[in-house]
This record gives sequence, C-alpha cells and structure tokens, in this order.
Amino acid sequence: MPAKTNQALAIIRLKKQEYVNYISYYLQSKIIKNMINGSKSIDAQPNLSLAKISNIKVKLPINDDLRNVKLLKLIDNKITTQKKIIESKKSLSYIKSKRIIS
Repeated sequence: MPAKTNQALAIIRLKKQEYVNYISYYLQSKIIKNMINGSKSIDAQPNLSLAKISNIKVKLPINDDLRNVKLLKLIDNKITTQKKIIESKKSLSYIKSKRIIS
C-alpha cells in the first residue's frame, strides 16, 4: 500500500475506490491493533513508522467480502443515524425539562 507520512500521519491512496470501506475495516481490525500495540514505546502515543505501514499486507477481498463490507457499512450508517437521533431526543428532553423548571 503506498503511503505518505510524517511522524504522526499517513495517507494511504488506493487505486480502486471500491476497496475504501474494506481497507478501513481492515485497518481497524485486531491484526492492526496488535501491530500498533506491539510497537509501543515510552512515548505517550504509539506510532507506526512509514516502513511498517508500507509493509502491511492486505489480501484483496473477493466479491462476497465486498458485499459483506457494503452491508457492514450500511449497518454502521444506521447505527450512526440512530445515535444522532438519540442525542437529539436527549437534548430536546433536557431543554423541555429546563423550561418546566424555569
């Protein structure tokens, strides 16, 4: 995976945009989290070097994997929407309770 970085940031550019969500989920997986935790040092925040990022091997998904990723993305979007609705309702309830008390 080609990446550009400074000490705290890496930009990964994909040749095919259809893999964006797949790569996003992969980079959030236990495999990568273990890699990050395994490279912890005395620093406050663990960093992965450009060399380590460049050496990450990602097996490209088959069609079934891409369908599953699309489904996961839809579910994630619905969860995000529901969280926003819940927060809006909490805010409204708080505002209503303040008006009643005032």
